[in-house]
Amino acid sequence: MKTAALSLLMLGLLAGCASVSLDDDPANKKPASAPVSSVDVGGAKSTVVDQPVSGIAGLTAEELKLAGYSMAGETSIFFEFDSMAIGNQYQVLLEQTTKFMKANAQRGLRVEGNTDERGTAEYNLALGQRRAEAVRQALGLLGADGKRIEAVSNGEEKPRSTDRSETGYSQNRRADLFLK
Repeated sequence: MKTAALSLLMLGLLAGCASVSLDDDPANKKPASAPVSSVDVGGAKSTVVDQPVSGIAGLTAEELKLAGYSMAGETSIFFEFDSMAIGNQYQVLLEQTTKFMKANAQRGLRVEGNTDERGTAEYNLALGQRRAEAVRQALGLLGADGKRIEAVSNGEEKPRSTDRSETGYSQNRRADLFLK
């Protein structure tokens, strides 16, 4: 009951905004490494940027599993187009992260908000920040210490995929979690 109420409250607090088109060519941008492996969206394949596989704060999938994460290795929250609403499927990840933070009071968390390439650079930085803040607020509602959570935006600068399709874009619309 508490989880359902928190989910509804989080969804009510989080809403998307409009976007505009961007003519920049992402092929001219250098992709940066992302913290975890990509998610297969709808069974479609996409060109994924080479990246080291690391989990929250560089913990391995095995270490995450030992720490109580059932989704060992996946520490990203993916968003719909032009949205900062957190889907119900991420409730377990949010709860596990809160539990981990409570058990490890010396650790902080950095949430990095990311967007796909559509929209102006300024808009994407703002949307990435709203996504990071939405995750920070959701963790706070679950009992995580908000003072230990840093929310930052990468905008469109750290793509997981360079594929200019909906599948590729969907891999770039995310918030990544890193312990510090």
